[in-house]
Amino acid sequence: IKNLGTEKYLNVSGSSDTEGANVTIYTKDGTIGQDFYLVPDGAAFRIYSPCAPNRQMSVQAGYAEIYQKVNGDYGLWYLERIEGNIFIIRSKNDPNMVLTAKSYYDGAKTVPSEYVVGNQNQLWEFSGNTAYEESRIIEIIWAVDGEIYKERYSYNEMPECPVTPVKPG
Repeated sequence: IKNLGTEKYLNVSGSSDTEGANVTIYTKDGTIGQDFYLVPDGAAFRIYSPCAPNRQMSVQAGYAEIYQKVNGDYGLWYLERIEGNIFIIRSKNDPNMVLTAKSYYDGAKTVPSEYVVGNQNQLWEFSGNTAYEESRIIEIIWAVDGEIYKERYSYNEMPECPVTPVKPG
């Protein structure tokens, strides 16, 4: 997920699985901390990185960080399409706030801030290993007995009704 204003990528700092690890921006480095997947939750999404599969992006103390799944809307995000694969990532907890790259340097924190039309640091391009890649691939994850499983569907292959996940094999 690339920030248009900084040309840097959303990044779990140090590809950490630590509770409260910062979600920052960083030059593309190919680490697992720069891969993200989105899991639908009603009309919103929970955003996870494979480096911390049991933690989701949430806002705590004014910064985006990763935490165990939290109740309520703190870890839920709306994706608002601007054009093509460019989105605003809007907080469900406070819909006036959108995810924003705070600065241009590697390791700069991401913060929720009020949306300002034309602020490129609030625009995010989804490509590669995200739910909105050009070929319209959707990844669904679930847990069974503490194990995480993923299924990938093209947009046209998605089941019409929800499926009940079962442990593979």
